[in-house]
Amino acid sequence: MNRFAFLIAGWVLAAGMVVGQQQLERDPLTGLVGEEEEPVGKGEWRLNTTLLRMSRADAGRLLLEDVGGASWEEKLVKLKDGGKLERVSSWTDEVRSLKGEWGGMGRVEHRYLSLIHVARYWDNFIESEVGKSKRPDMAELLNMMGEGDRATWGEVGFEIDEVTQLVDLNIHLHINRGLLERECKSWPLPNMSVFKAIFRPWELKAWGKVALNRVFLMGAQMDVDGRDLIAPQPTNEQLKELAERKVFEVENEMVLFAFGKVVGAEADQAPVPEVRSDSGLRMQCWTLAVEPQSFSKWMANRKGTGGDEGALKRWLEGKQAELLACSAVTLGLNEECRVDSKVTWEDVGGFEPSGNSREFRVVPCETMQFSMKHHLRAVVRQTPDIKGEARSRRWKVYVEAGRPAAPAVWKWWKSSMERGDDDPWGVEVPEADADPYQENGSEAFKTDLDLDLGEVVMASAGLKDGRVHATFVRLVNDGPIKTEDEKVRLALEDPRRSRGLTTWIIETPLDWGDKLLRVRSLDAVAFGNELLAAVDDGSAEVVGLLSNERLDEEGNLMLAKPLVFFGGYGVLAHPHAKGILFRSRSVGLESVGDQATRFRRVYDPTGGGEWLETVMVRSTRLRGWNQWGVWLSQLKNFHAGNSGFKQPELASHEMALSAALCPGVAKLIAVTQTSKAAMKEGMVGKLRWYVSKLDVHKKWETAVVTPVGKHPIKERGMVQAMVLKGDSESLDAARWLEMLGAGVCEVIDSATFAGGDGTLKTGMDYYFLNGRDYQQTGSQDEELVFSAPEKMPEQTKLATVMGLWHRLVGLEITISGEDWSIFRDEEAPKVVTDVFPNVKVDWPFAGDERYEKSPKLTVNVQRPIFNIQRVNGKLPAMGDAVIQRLSTDTVLLLRRIPLTR
Repeated sequence: MNRFAFLIAGWVLAAGMVVGQQQLERDPLTGLVGEEEEPVGKGEWRLNTTLLRMSRADAGRLLLEDVGGASWEEKLVKLKDGGKLERVSSWTDEVRSLKGEWGGMGRVEHRYLSLIHVARYWDNFIESEVGKSKRPDMAELLNMMGEGDRATWGEVGFEIDEVTQLVDLNIHLHINRGLLERECKSWPLPNMSVFKAIFRPWELKAWGKVALNRVFLMGAQMDVDGRDLIAPQPTNEQLKELAERKVFEVENEMVLFAFGKVVGAEADQAPVPEVRSDSGLRMQCWTLAVEPQSFSKWMANRKGTGGDEGALKRWLEGKQAELLACSAVTLGLNEECRVDSKVTWEDVGGFEPSGNSREFRVVPCETMQFSMKHHLRAVVRQTPDIKGEARSRRWKVYVEAGRPAAPAVWKWWKSSMERGDDDPWGVEVPEADADPYQENGSEAFKTDLDLDLGEVVMASAGLKDGRVHATFVRLVNDGPIKTEDEKVRLALEDPRRSRGLTTWIIETPLDWGDKLLRVRSLDAVAFGNELLAAVDDGSAEVVGLLSNERLDEEGNLMLAKPLVFFGGYGVLAHPHAKGILFRSRSVGLESVGDQATRFRRVYDPTGGGEWLETVMVRSTRLRGWNQWGVWLSQLKNFHAGNSGFKQPELASHEMALSAALCPGVAKLIAVTQTSKAAMKEGMVGKLRWYVSKLDVHKKWETAVVTPVGKHPIKERGMVQAMVLKGDSESLDAARWLEMLGAGVCEVIDSATFAGGDGTLKTGMDYYFLNGRDYQQTGSQDEELVFSAPEKMPEQTKLATVMGLWHRLVGLEITISGEDWSIFRDEEAPKVVTDVFPNVKVDWPFAGDERYEKSPKLTVNVQRPIFNIQRVNGKLPAMGDAVIQRLSTDTVLLLRRIPLTR
């Protein structure tokens, strides 16, 4: 393909855009509302499809007004008359059969240069410049181009029932929102610019049953823009000042709606049938950012889902919340239906050294697909009622939804240990979600629900960036709208419906721990209420909140942001007299934020209202970056501070346990203390409390609390583990508790369970490099790495693949049955420098006869040394304590306290 061919293609595209613009000047509702421009012939069936664009605020209100029935025409005309509708595209197709497929708008593949092949061509071209090989053939590069769909097209399978006047549809729409290109200068080609192709598809895959001659909604989703993604790449001079550059924030102001209408001449004379329950079935979804104060007051008084619709309306109309996203998709029974809108592109995912002998840099060896997307996915099934009879209003629905978690950032990675962030031969890497590691995105949820038609349910909520991101869903159809009395009656029928579980993560000063030291028994319910009251009066702070509605399947909620770093499983170093060329086999990716998963629940059928919930809550925050130096002794101007690369350090907390919960009651289920080993200078220790509450439905005017021992779900009481530091040789638990009360010993670490089996973790997730080769032991497993001695054993070689590891520095306690175990760090990691002499020059001689005669170098690699303590034992009897000595001045005290509630 030559330059002339590209120009011709561009001219054809421009001509098509002119024709498209002329079409857009028509009435945006042509084909949906009013008479057909061309009458439908006898025996013909026509599908009119129109894509409309409107503001996010108008879209949110339009979906909220869609409470059921089939009255789209009036709503759309009102929006058009107000100048609030924009026609994006439309197409029409006709058939002369009752079963088949409508189709339109042919596919167009966009071909782009893959960065892997670009880098290889550049590498071979440089080698040819020094006369060591022939010049590579450009035609071969062009024959290996990648392809992406850049067209707007649709395929709709159908089957028409002339008796019921209903049409079964299988819909697949792919809407091209335009192609973006970002220039890449890492591997320049002669007389040719290289661009990353950035696609913006809007895609709908759905099934549905719709009425003839009526407008129906196929799907709606946010319109992702992303044009800031193609901001010019900084010059080498600008790179000195810019280590990170913001790429773009996804445009969230507009929403695309796909509407359709099936028209048939015979249908005009047919009687209007009674609408079936699955006719026009559709899922609606809204995500809002709510001020925490407004949300907390509402959440504290929430009883089941009865007030969710009122809260959604109030927040959409008021100033205490912002609509972040809204979407909808038509549904067919037992079929997965989805609607997505995204920007997506192929980018670097792994590296290898260049093969030429002149230019010293890395080239990609693999790529990944990065994306930022809005998505809604749902599967609906009709469910039986309690008596086993089919009910038309109760449905079991599986739902997934998500939105772009954060603006993307371009990271500039240097290509040598000794080079700085302004390395002109570096590589640009995006910080965004990548498939398959973060396929659903870093801000998303999935769950299964038991829904009544027309019922608004808050499916998930979580605290992020100072606001609560709450997602509401609703299921409606073309049937008659049910009354408020029907909503209430259906909500009372089944106490085992899907329920919301909310967990507050609350931080307080350390002196709150005194409340736990003085008790001989604990009321976990009263403690939970006291903590929530402290949040209201400002003496305690909510640092995390996660709420998820769920029926039977596993539910998951993530409110995080993608973090990219030089990672993967290891670093391959290639020493050279001018530096150390290095590469990561893959890009390191993490989702930093909050995540909750509900695994299992057991209902108490005796009437007490008790549920055993198994829940996992994980919170991470980026705390900083640690520089791990890797340098050559032969290069006198380099040292630990200006070589190597950085790895992240994440504040990390995790709770995974089972707890018996009473509906409508907030209950303390766990407490941890900031670990001393994970604290940096100037940090203030905190207590982190986990309070959980299971929703109560309108069936109960007040919450029902069953006394401990009266229900079949058995708890072991509260288990409290404390690491105490003090001047005493005693191993008497009572003596140490007296010392603690008198203030003559210190709590270094602590963790408390008020639930069942599980694990508590608190500390920092510490990423680091290990250069030691463990081949002589046959492996490089984590036990050898984490327990390595400070002084490196003699004859240890530099690893061919230097391992990139991470572990929790802090405290981890696990309880299973009557057994407990604890891992903890006695002190912060100590950084040492390993020196590896007699390392042969590797680049560019690897696999070459010159390798054996290459010069010898001395490589310095930094790594941490850990001081890990491991203890375990059996739980004491209720009310008793056990104690173990950890060092000359520290002991572990573990006790078991009865729970009254």
